[in-house]
Amino acid sequence: MNNFNEELSILKQENERLRLEEEKYKTYFMMAKTGIALLDLESNFLSVNPAYIEMSGYTQKELQQTSCIELSIEEDVPRSVAVIKKVIKDGYVENYEKPVS
Repeated sequence: MNNFNEELSILKQENERLRLEEEKYKTYFMMAKTGIALLDLESNFLSVNPAYIEMSGYTQKELQQTSCIELSIEEDVPRSVAVIKKVIKDGYVENYEKPVS
């Protein structure tokens, strides 16, 4: 029984550590002055931070009903697709800016 209690204690500590990390990243996301958009693999918006909403001029609801590619100006679509492929391959992209329609 003692082993079970030790494991339970370790799991509770780990759960609390993860909760604090999640809270920290949520705070960074919401307070960042840089626009941040979280997309799914098809470039649909999952979530955006307030700075992204302000920069884009769209509401959170409007963005969640479209995709990053759909908002791209026509001549920027190939570059946007390439960036999404890079993120899928490498896990991130730095310093990417694009105009939206």
